[in-house]
This record gives sequence, structure tokens and C-alpha cells, in this order.
Amino acid sequence: MGLDKGTFTNNNENFEVTFEVEDGFIEIVPNAGQIVITAASASKVYDGEVLKNDDYTVAGLPEGFKVVAVVEGSQTDAGESANEVTSYKIYTEDDVDVTNQFTNVTTVNGELIVTKRPVVVTVVGAKSTVVYDGETHRVEGYVATDDDALYDVEKDHSYTGSQVAERTAVGVSAMGLDKDTF
Repeated sequence: MGLDKGTFTNNNENFEVTFEVEDGFIEIVPNAGQIVITAASASKVYDGEVLKNDDYTVAGLPEGFKVVAVVEGSQTDAGESANEVTSYKIYTEDDVDVTNQFTNVTTVNGELIVTKRPVVVTVVGAKSTVVYDGETHRVEGYVATDDDALYDVEKDHSYTGSQVAERTAVGVSAMGLDKDTF
């Protein structure tokens, strides 16, 4: 403020005044109120496309200020990963960066979740009907089809069991295909 004892004068001659002056001041301290920036979460069923969400919410920000944050994360395959607030700035309404004036800012990650896409694979074992002739007859293999254009039934499945049925006498022998071996 610039208060100094030399700037004061006693205007009453009946007193001998000694001025003791303590200067005033204004101190602005950083804002320590809690501000929380939370990255958005998102989820979807697997579709082969990247899941992203750059949205965020802000809690505790005083009026007259705004936050600009960068949120990064992506998930394509079934699974989950963090959606992270990687940086932020706090601005006045006039776009003046005042980030360093706030000391209690917390960021919270969101989650990006891609769930497995349901698909039905229909497996039909090879079949053959033969008139009895005393010889051993054999059939092997199967045909697999699916109900989803994103699933490649030829490359996306395997089978570890037997794919063969043999028989000599009249009757039926099952190939033994079992859904638990695919």
C-alpha cells in the first residue's frame, strides 16, 4: 500500500504525536479447493472398430473458470483399458491460462470396455449312408458355418477331437464331434 510514517501529519497542536505505521497488503494464495477432472468411460460389443471417448467432466471448478483437458485411450479388441486425462489447463473466461493458480487438481481415469461379440458356429459332421457289403466304410470331416459376418469361421476356430466315423456291420457309428473340443 505504501503507508509510511512520513506521509502522516498531526493536525492537532495540543498533542505531540508519534506515528507508528504498519503497512497493509493484499496476498493472493493459490486456490486449494478440490477440482476433479474425470475421463469418460465407454463400452460396446466388439465390432472391429476402435472405441474412443474424449469426453470428461469437471467437478469443483469455481465460477468464471473453464477446463480444457486432453483425454486419450482406445480399445479395439475384447478387453478393457484406461481412458486417461493426459493433460489439462484451467482458463479464465478471457482465456488466460491460470492453471498454476490451482493446487488441488485430481484426474480420474475412465474405462474403455469392449465385450466379446456373441456368435453361433454351427458344425455338421460328414454323413454317408452305404448298403451293407462287408467292407469297412469311413466318413470324416465337418462343415462349420457362423451367423456373423465379422467372424471368419475358417481361421477363427480349431478342433482337437476326432473327425472320423467307421463301420463295417449294419448300424450307425457317431463321429463323436463335441462342442467342448472346439
